[in-house]
Amino acid sequence: MQVNLWGLGIALFAGAIAGAGILRSRSWVLALAIGLGIAQIIGWMLLSLVTSGEAREDWDTTLWASFLLALMTVVPYMTIGAVLVSGTIAWTCHLTQKRAGN
Repeated sequence: MQVNLWGLGIALFAGAIAGAGILRSRSWVLALAIGLGIAQIIGWMLLSLVTSGEAREDWDTTLWASFLLALMTVVPYMTIGAVLVSGTIAWTCHLTQKRAGN
């Protein structure tokens, strides 16, 4: 299975959604990141099983390889998206509160 740019974009977008949870609390960011990460990993695994052109008796190898590939794709790119978005929101809120206090 090959990771395309749209797969990385999905992971970044899911990370951005998780990072936007900082508007509620830090635990929302963690819950969204874990939930969306698990959903993406399962989705990648199912997609690779459906689209694989290999023989069906080799499904366990395909499933394991797609799990590792999804793990190596989803975790770093979701983390990048979540950190960038939550950091930007927290920094903007800090500047807004600081300006309002003056």
